Amino acid sequence: MSTPARTPPQRRLAKPGNPIFVAGELDCRAVCKQQRTIDPVVHDDLHTPADFIRTDTRSFVQLTSDFNSSAHMDLGANPPLMHRGALDQIRHNMMPGAESSSQPMPPQDPSSTVPFSVSTPVSIHPDSACSIPLDYSSESMEQYFNHNNIGLAPGAFGFGTSFHGSTSSVSCANTFPYLADTMQKLTDAYVPASDNAAITPPSRIASAWGSPLPKDHLTLLPPQFRCRQLMQAYFKHYNIILRIIHAPVFWKQYNDFWAGPRTITSHMPYLLFAAMSCVRCLEPDNPALYEGDSSVASREAATWFNIAKEWTDEQGLKHATLEFFQLKCLLMLSMKLNLIKMRTHYPISQGLLATAMTAGLHRSANALNQPTSFYEQEMRRRIWWTITEMDLAECTERGLPSLVENLFVDNEPPSNFADADLSEDTTYRPVDQLDHVFTESSFARQSKSIQPLRYIVITLANNPVRHCSATSLEVNELHDKVLGCLDGVVTSNTFQSSQCSPQCTILCRTVLELLLHELLQILHLPFALGLPAHVSHHHSRFVCQGSARHTIEAYKTLKKAGFSQSCLPRTYIQRAVLVLCRLDSVAPITNSIYSHGLDADTAVKLVLDTFDIFEERIIARGNGFRGFWLTFAASCYLKANSEEPAATLWKEKISSRIIALCSKVSMSQNADSQSEEQRDAVFVKYMRHLRRAGVFAGFVVSDLQVAPSGPASARS
Repeated sequence: MSTPARTPPQRRLAKPGNPIFVAGELDCRAVCKQQRTIDPVVHDDLHTPADFIRTDTRSFVQLTSDFNSSAHMDLGANPPLMHRGALDQIRHNMMPGAESSSQPMPPQDPSSTVPFSVSTPVSIHPDSACSIPLDYSSESMEQYFNHNNIGLAPGAFGFGTSFHGSTSSVSCANTFPYLADTMQKLTDAYVPASDNAAITPPSRIASAWGSPLPKDHLTLLPPQFRCRQLMQAYFKHYNIILRIIHAPVFWKQYNDFWAGPRTITSHMPYLLFAAMSCVRCLEPDNPALYEGDSSVASREAATWFNIAKEWTDEQGLKHATLEFFQLKCLLMLSMKLNLIKMRTHYPISQGLLATAMTAGLHRSANALNQPTSFYEQEMRRRIWWTITEMDLAECTERGLPSLVENLFVDNEPPSNFADADLSEDTTYRPVDQLDHVFTESSFARQSKSIQPLRYIVITLANNPVRHCSATSLEVNELHDKVLGCLDGVVTSNTFQSSQCSPQCTILCRTVLELLLHELLQILHLPFALGLPAHVSHHHSRFVCQGSARHTIEAYKTLKKAGFSQSCLPRTYIQRAVLVLCRLDSVAPITNSIYSHGLDADTAVKLVLDTFDIFEERIIARGNGFRGFWLTFAASCYLKANSEEPAATLWKEKISSRIIALCSKVSMSQNADSQSEEQRDAVFVKYMRHLRRAGVFAGFVVSDLQVAPSGPASARS
């Protein structure tokens, strides 16, 4: 194969079957061929970030264009080597003395310590789409809350929008000057195409890799010992905070399933598939292997999810059973944990809620005109509470109202008796324990009691005019109610019983505190971002910083107690770290009783802890980089007020973490089961992350802009 001719930097190239890269970027076949003789051992002791990412104003295109000289080589048989070769070449090209790119770079302010323009704290550029209003008028605050919350997907027109309200965990990103535009440019597909060819994103290529499901689903069921291991992990993490499966009944049916002839007509294998998909990626495999842009564990979880979903979709609501709703809840949980079709989470949760209401789960069993056993009555209470809890979580994340708030509900909360006291054959109602006695349903009862307060705060926050016109009396009243609930969680004797293991009480207490600290951040954030002269600014800022700190520390608390931090959704910690970085980038509070709040060193440590959490999730699943990149960008604002070279060293430090993380993923590819197209897609994604790291380490955003003709031709 002859060396292909270079093309102008903005020209889009694509050939069927060939790797698709930016004009002037490397051909992964050449790198793999060139590096066949290199030892493929993973090296964690990477060189300094200066060896990988230049912090001067040279273009990133130059360092990748040199790879084209080897484009005549074929793709090697060992895909992990392509990463090693890329790093060697990048290190060589980034060394001091490398030739500058011929492509001119826009002027850059040498005093800037963040990868995009930032005005002085609080005084935001008036033309910024993310500008913070300087007063609390209804009109300006409505614009502040709603502007930029409706995103348009690439290539979508008219109705291809995605709305996120004020309570979304990433809504705080809109308040960072220029961050929304910068992240959009970094997130846009930067994979080139020819004028007449369209690009298939790596994520869509990956989704097409899955083989059709076999008709006999039992062939994909893991061995019995592995199923038991995964189900024990499920009950450890979710049996208390989500009352979906009744443990005694499940284990009886589980043993019968394995003891007798197994059949695909039974609900048990699909219940296993759904539940196991929720916990498959709680901890990274050792060693972790990847297929494309997903880990082997993530692909296995997705396969189990698809099997359970396929069977559940075939079941009709007319003959709905308890197992039908259990599967629906487990599938919703699996989608959230495994980041499956994230844009559909809210509509699916609303569909699940509507299905439950259609079945009358919101009404008391006594109001039904048919006999129900005590076991069925209790499971109706648990399933209804679980569905409303999932609905409330999705409404909060999407920033949209919930139907439950205005719905007449007379179904009681789950009863406070031990699971061992209830079975399918129970003919009488077990005796409820006192509130200070801890049972498996204690968390559900506590959470049910604070649901009305959560509905009030979330509804208020998602109405920007109403929220920002609220009086100090109203805000303080809600604040006191949330603090009262927090005090009840901390001091309540409910969590001092020996009925369950101490780890269960830690899990319950931690999740309840997360729910309440989330309310405090939602309630106070707009006032914390207001003018320092405002009467409530210092207090709201102090509350938000304290709640963000408790949220991040809660994840560490769970890990110390033996739980996987991945059992919690990433929304809590994503909101907390954005709030922390945003408020800490504002000028320090002086001459105030709140000046003893969060110090800079503690804030930096909390941000680093957040990076650890996101890295663990990425290693376990292979995806989920959005939270990592948002945190990286926000942390640059955290360091914006630092004196040089602290800010530059911070960017280099985090950039080196990104390179190390990409190294682990790229060098752990499962080469035996990958096609050439898969290897190309992996390398495209890897280079995209390296390019982003380069931008954040000092390159200007305009270097990533695509010519106006590029997107238009890609859509044609």
